[in-house]
Amino acid sequence: MAHPERYEYWHNDFSNYEELVDRDIKIQINTNCLTGHYGPTVKKMSEKLIDADMVDFIGTDCHHLGHVNLLHQMRQSPALKRLVESGRLLNSTL
Repeated sequence: MAHPERYEYWHNDFSNYEELVDRDIKIQINTNCLTGHYGPTVKKMSEKLIDADMVDFIGTDCHHLGHVNLLHQMRQSPALKRLVESGRLLNSTL
């Protein structure tokens, strides 16, 4: 499922995300979320999903030059570092 961290109507009930994982639905977050581009609550949920080892894929979601500029900012994200170092990402299997 692509970028469920942006479903702000799910943020108050983390069991929504747990149910996805329980159903073996793979979760992909958006790199822009780790920069706060979609707001602090989306960034916080992205980090929470990473810390819960629930993220399987990460995508850039680049649609314009502004998103490319965000990629440079995202490289500094401690959450991204944790995700990459977790060994959990499945991007290379695609």
